[in-house]
Amino acid sequence: MRGDYREAVPDYLVQQMPGALRSALFGGTSAAGDFGLLPQAVAAAVARGTTVRFPAPSMFVSNPRRARKHVARFVTDRFHRYRRTLRSLRGSLRKTSKYAARRVELTWSRVELTLSTRVPKRGARHVQRLYRRYVRMPLRGLIAGDTNRPLKEPDRPMEESFRGRFGGLRLQVMRMEGNRRKQELLRQYHARCGTPDFTVPYIFVALHYQPEQTTSPTGSVFVDQNLMVEMLARLVPQGWRIYVKEHPFQFFPNSIGERSRTIEFYDDLEALPNVTLVPWSVSPFKLIDDAQAVATVCGTTGIETIMRGKPVLAFGYAWYRGCEGVFYTPSVAACRGAIATISNGYTVDERKVRLYLKAVEQSCFRADLDFGVHIEPIAHDENVARIAGGIRHIYGQAMDRVGAFTGKLDS
Repeated sequence: MRGDYREAVPDYLVQQMPGALRSALFGGTSAAGDFGLLPQAVAAAVARGTTVRFPAPSMFVSNPRRARKHVARFVTDRFHRYRRTLRSLRGSLRKTSKYAARRVELTWSRVELTLSTRVPKRGARHVQRLYRRYVRMPLRGLIAGDTNRPLKEPDRPMEESFRGRFGGLRLQVMRMEGNRRKQELLRQYHARCGTPDFTVPYIFVALHYQPEQTTSPTGSVFVDQNLMVEMLARLVPQGWRIYVKEHPFQFFPNSIGERSRTIEFYDDLEALPNVTLVPWSVSPFKLIDDAQAVATVCGTTGIETIMRGKPVLAFGYAWYRGCEGVFYTPSVAACRGAIATISNGYTVDERKVRLYLKAVEQSCFRADLDFGVHIEPIAHDENVARIAGGIRHIYGQAMDRVGAFTGKLDS
């Protein structure tokens, strides 16, 4: 049997053929033996070179039912033909891909070696960032859906937001609108920034990213960070400044920072006479080292400041509020007293800071809460055992205290 039989034999028939007949039809060898009625009919049809054609227009008028069957056969035949063509092309590419990839790799290595000192990599990173933001993320949300939905649709409960038909599309549209708003907020923030003067005494205020647990509920009323800045601006001595710097993640594309910032928020800060907004280009460590103190609600900036030997004003329920050099200032009176102590030349005792951190280390247990930062690699089972053991230990200590207190009441 001769000829290209792939054009006429559907794939499901090819899979049912014996190996000898399949090799005879597609491998060019001679077919020997009786393979049954169905394979013989297929071989005869292939030998005649039958093809499925689109029905004539007159058939749709004379016999519409038969015309529809012919159309279905025509579409099925074209589908299998195109699929076989794609499979053959894919097979050819597989054979040559490793050689082509090797050639491309060698060529690119030569170009990179030649132009490494001339071509900056910033452009490539910029293109990759644009691809992730405007191509990969929207397609992932539209095709595969998105299980992480921190946003809520208007007039819908949180559990039903972005569900149902076109839910992923609605989510991506809202995120793109949020990115547009973040870019506008970033422009407005930089337009209101000034140059800090490091020769005058000042308090550095590191704003929190919002919405986040560190300000709501841990920050209590200071979830409105304008309240913290306004309190400091009224209580600092004459001639002191307040330098405020925004959290960089507030304007990141993957964040929802536009939900907690408005242009009026920065207008209120700028309106305070002794407050200056600081641009991102200024190093936070430079601001910490030259400051009289650093103010935060519950942020990581507080413990970083203590480690650099500067006092901290903590307005929220920070985990390190009991450390040496941290002034817990939830009220006007406490804030006034802390600023008076700092202005009189208070210095942080480094030995007490180290003792506090050592006590924290001994009273805690090591585990991974899977917040994206993996300091110590821990197996999943071991991590679960550590968390469960720590909870049992803390619960046991609490119950022992309750029992001891109850015993005292009974006696």
